[in-house]
Amino acid sequence: MANTYPCHLYIAEISVGLSKWGKNVHSVEAWIANSPVKAANTKRRIGKTWTFVPPMKLSIQDSFSLHLVYNKNDQPDRVHFDVNDIFRAYGAHAALGGPEKQKYCTSHRNFNFVLRLSKNSSTDQTSDLLPATDEIFHICPRFRILVTGKVGVGKSSLIEHAFGVQNALASNLERGEAKIDTEFISPQNNRFVLHDSKGFEPGEEDNINIVREFIERRGKMSDLRDQLHAVWLCFETPSTGGRLLETGTGEFLKLRHEGKLGNIPVIVVFTKYDRLIDQVDYELGPSGDGLSDNAIKELVKGRAETKLREVCIKPLEEFAGSDIPHAAISTKDDYKDSLIRLIQITEEHVYKHVAADASVMASIAQRVDHGLKIKASINVGKRKYWNGLASCAGVFKDRTAGACIYVVHTDIVAVWNFNDPHRYLSSKDFRTLVMNTVEKLEAGPPASSDPGNTIKVGLPMVAAIAGILTALAAPAAPIVLPIAASVVLAKWIYDVYQASHDHLQRFISYIVDLTIILQVLHLLLDKDKELSIRAIKLAVAAYLDSLVSVNVHIEVGEYVRRSTIRDRADRDILDKVTQLVNMHSIGIGEIFAVREETGVGKSSLIEHAFGVKNDLVSNLKPGEAEIDTEFISPKNNRFVLHDSKGFEPGEEDNVNVVQQFIERRGKMSDLKNKLHAVWWSLHLDELCFETPRTGGRLLETGTQDFLNLRQNGKLGEIPIIVVFTKYDGLINQVDFELGPSGDGLSDDAINKLIKERAAKRLHEFCIGPLERFVKSDIPHAAVSSKGGYEDSLIRLIKMTEQHVYEHVAADASVMASVAQRMDLGLNIKASINVGKRNYWTKLASSTGAFKDSTAEACLHVLHTDIVAVWNFNDPHDYLSSQDFRTLVLNTVDTLDVGPPAATAKPSDTIKVGLSIVEATTDILKAELTSPIMMPIVATILAKCICDVYEAFHNDLQRFIWYIVDLTIILQTLHLVSDPDKELSIRVIKLAVAAYHRSSVSGDVHLRVQEYVGKSTIKDRAERDVSEKVIELVNLYSIDAKEVSGLRQDIRAVGSVDGPSGETW
Repeated sequence: MANTYPCHLYIAEISVGLSKWGKNVHSVEAWIANSPVKAANTKRRIGKTWTFVPPMKLSIQDSFSLHLVYNKNDQPDRVHFDVNDIFRAYGAHAALGGPEKQKYCTSHRNFNFVLRLSKNSSTDQTSDLLPATDEIFHICPRFRILVTGKVGVGKSSLIEHAFGVQNALASNLERGEAKIDTEFISPQNNRFVLHDSKGFEPGEEDNINIVREFIERRGKMSDLRDQLHAVWLCFETPSTGGRLLETGTGEFLKLRHEGKLGNIPVIVVFTKYDRLIDQVDYELGPSGDGLSDNAIKELVKGRAETKLREVCIKPLEEFAGSDIPHAAISTKDDYKDSLIRLIQITEEHVYKHVAADASVMASIAQRVDHGLKIKASINVGKRKYWNGLASCAGVFKDRTAGACIYVVHTDIVAVWNFNDPHRYLSSKDFRTLVMNTVEKLEAGPPASSDPGNTIKVGLPMVAAIAGILTALAAPAAPIVLPIAASVVLAKWIYDVYQASHDHLQRFISYIVDLTIILQVLHLLLDKDKELSIRAIKLAVAAYLDSLVSVNVHIEVGEYVRRSTIRDRADRDILDKVTQLVNMHSIGIGEIFAVREETGVGKSSLIEHAFGVKNDLVSNLKPGEAEIDTEFISPKNNRFVLHDSKGFEPGEEDNVNVVQQFIERRGKMSDLKNKLHAVWWSLHLDELCFETPRTGGRLLETGTQDFLNLRQNGKLGEIPIIVVFTKYDGLINQVDFELGPSGDGLSDDAINKLIKERAAKRLHEFCIGPLERFVKSDIPHAAVSSKGGYEDSLIRLIKMTEQHVYEHVAADASVMASVAQRMDLGLNIKASINVGKRNYWTKLASSTGAFKDSTAEACLHVLHTDIVAVWNFNDPHDYLSSQDFRTLVLNTVDTLDVGPPAATAKPSDTIKVGLSIVEATTDILKAELTSPIMMPIVATILAKCICDVYEAFHNDLQRFIWYIVDLTIILQTLHLVSDPDKELSIRVIKLAVAAYHRSSVSGDVHLRVQEYVGKSTIKDRAERDVSEKVIELVNLYSIDAKEVSGLRQDIRAVGSVDGPSGETW
């Protein structure tokens, strides 16, 4: 190909002429490299012209076709174009000095086609700067790898996890049907091409010659793009005896050792390493008794590595020599670091033995190790444009800053290689967003910022992400950025690039900002999922909100200010950019920790439902559940947890274990020993919101057996509630799929639409199949423990309490309400149920349970019952103390200021939650770092408390007040305290003071005064008084759905902790 041919062309517009045929074209879909192109904005203009924004990128090695649909329901008519002819035509015009933007005309049957072409992807970009990655992709557009191994060794899973291509290759890698010359290119990641071989199984020794000839043939090809870059030779890690190397495999390794396969790196991959770990763990037996979890883990790991060397590596090295690269891997979640090692070994050997461009493509193609992405970004930057930052006479001469930013941006984004079919990251909107991020941060960091502080990049970023998601009004609420994405705020972008203070500072900041934003995106996104605008906005917002962005800009500013233009040699600037990019990369350990933080499973469900965060994690290790073990948390000892592994493939025998456990518990005579409920957890990410996997099943064999037992009544009356976890993932997927159909709708309308579609998907793929199998209604709830989904957990808890009440016992349902720490409504309901059993119904009588008892003794039992039901994490028993009872009593007494004025009336519209929060925030603002000053004292003031209780005006009024006041104070305490944290005297005082100061307390006391004042003793039947108390308690309850938002309002003011050691 002549030098006038560009590396890539961009198609901005396609026109279809009808000629004489007269057929109507309903739609046009472009396909490049055997996959459809999804433009961020595809419009049909006048006549039959389609525009693509951004333009479609076409490489010389790509295939290109149009799929024409004439009528909506017709099959598409495929029109294939000669890509070489397109490039020849463009190059011929360019050689004659033609304009950059050209038209290519051709015909097919009775249609005429016109393609509007350009060398540049931006419709308004006139620069002739070409990204360095364009040149690399021209030489080597894809990483080419041969994966060989026997059937069932795990090749498909390995490829999917390493290159982020969920299910894309499953249909191609059918058992025993691999053809080595077939090129598999995934539409989800077209930066690698896969060749598959069946391996060298017994009876397949002839395959050695096929593989050898293939490697030799590819090695002789002149173009790097056509050569083979690496071979993964896969073996299943043997957990017991078994022969590692079959005859054919040994011969193949000898060929490699003798140099007969050329320089192609052959990396031996031992798959399913987790099974060896499990085997060694099992064999450990009693020798692990008395060791800590970490010590056991290290011991198992050490023994597994020893066994791996003896059984696998030693025989391998005898055949292939000690220099044979190898890696033991598993694609399970806990073994991600093993895949990273394999990828790093591969990239290193490709660089040494094949070519630098091929190693760059290996880094680009893989989607496991973000560190290799950063390394490749640096290498690409060093080749060309990062070297030009210090000079106005180099590659950036006479170019606008915008044109220079464009190529720098394009190179970095290309290296990260996200699954971005809409090309959001290449769009002008995203570039503008990053430019304006730079501009906003250049406005000046906080005066207190210190760039010298060591900062862990991952953890502040997670805090920022969590803060943004928690602050959203709804799970699918739009993310509002503090910067514009459509208007360029940076005026310098239109100027000619100068190696001046301002331009240099902004360019360095742009490179580092963009790199960190892409790291955050890598952290947020599952590698096989398509990018969404929402995910990108979240990554930008998190970076802006974190301390990391401030640190970066201070570092860059100090570097530029301290150096003169003469000092800034290309080498020095390049080293500084490299240093900053590496310094602010997120460590692999941080990535795993962050993703664990966002995970949802049984542990997370239990921790959030019962307010015992981080307390049960060590007990709930996968695969180590013993169903008879009782887990009781010191933070909440009102529930007992039994854990089971579930009914996964290979664990079907667990059905019998669970059945026997349920039957055994059901026969126990005491309610305290019986089982009260079963939560059966299924992960929605495996069931619903992904496109259902081919042949995938909702119900494994063991699960079906278990449900059959329930259906046949063999599990007794124990409520079994199906819990679909990770509901947020389903919402996010539906949100992404909404696409342009949500344009023009209000936020509320979008949220409603998303919820409706998610509910439909949930029923279609999960609930429907479940109900069809059990042939009856089975209680179920879709939940997430992420911020914004508290109502989903509340629904689960209410459902559990209801079914326990109906099928087990009322006392067990009360304990369900007491144990949970999500729904304050259930606490109030339990308070009422406990109160109705005895003491609330005795308030109108001096001859019942309270006969001859002092008012203080009567209040003590009322107080104890209410506090017990709320079940706070109160190891010091502050809420049961004489001090707290006195504080509540004196709250009652100070609010009892005599009969109300004639004009005083209770409000009809009081909002309890808002009134309480306003009072709380006012107190915090005034006393954020000082002890809370109470308008009441914690010593006894009420003289009547020592008198014998009488059901007359004064005593009755005070007792009703006490019950309602205490209940609202405990609601307020639920708002100001974290469920899993120990109560402090300060937060209790804050709750009392907030209630005392709020308008709610006055309203309560007016209503009670009205009731008592208008009724005679005769009117006050026990039933009437208890109903009035219940009415008031319910009237002043805070809706559980409000709690999350109200807590955020309080936290926004500052910490509720205050000074340590605060006393009553």
